Amino acid sequence: MLLIFFVIDNILWLSNERFSKILDKFLLIGLSLWFAFSFLRVEKTIRHFLKYGIGGFSTTVWKNSDLIGYLKEHPLQGEIYSNFPGAIYVYTGASARRTPRKYLYNTPGIPADDLLRFKKALKKQNNIYLVWFANEQKVFLYSIKELNSLFNIELITQRIDGAIYLIKY
Repeated sequence: MLLIFFVIDNILWLSNERFSKILDKFLLIGLSLWFAFSFLRVEKTIRHFLKYGIGGFSTTVWKNSDLIGYLKEHPLQGEIYSNFPGAIYVYTGASARRTPRKYLYNTPGIPADDLLRFKKALKKQNNIYLVWFANEQKVFLYSIKELNSLFNIELITQRIDGAIYLIKY
């Protein structure tokens, strides 16, 4: 942007020195407005990040999650699966695995073998916890309804932003 103003200014300066002085003032005003607008936009973005978090698991939605709060107060003893295993690890330190996928992420034509692995894990462990966050759906994962049609799912607790289930084979 500065380079464009510099080139225009030099071209016009060569053609008419008086016109160049007027253009310099307009360019100075234009650049000042551009910098001011950019500064205000950056300042607004920084204020938003400070208030709500920068994104991902650092947002207030995750920090204030009722389900995460429950998990902190009542740690689960056993293997955990979740539609957001990273959130469980970040906020509780507990390891969790992703719930079974219908297909590989963003490729509906390529089925995943996660359901077979999940069944094998259930046969070994028999009781597996499912921590399901309701705030965002991932279409490539089996839904609670779909998992309920395949397995015996028992509700442990329902929270504002999700639920914890016990899954048996």
